Amino acid sequence: MLASFYLGMMLTLALALYAGWHARALVGRAMLARAAAFAAASVVVLLPLHAGYLEVQRAWQASWTPGAMAGYSADVQSYRSAPPLMNDVYVSRSAR
Repeated sequence: MLASFYLGMMLTLALALYAGWHARALVGRAMLARAAAFAAASVVVLLPLHAGYLEVQRAWQASWTPGAMAGYSADVQSYRSAPPLMNDVYVSRSAR
């Protein structure tokens, strides 16, 4: 979370969904109470660390529109090919 806000948020959501799906039948009420307390403590610790990020986002009015996100997103070919400034070995391999 401290290194990358967006990746940390996505990872938190993915882990919460995974843990919720696989552990729903294994945990009792006592474990759920502990998990809720841990989640609340995590928010209390991490939220002040991200207050600066949120302040800059509001000050710069930084927001993404769906069109901008689609325009800057990678397509399938982007994952398959090497950038042209890469080593010739990688470029020749990805040209296949």
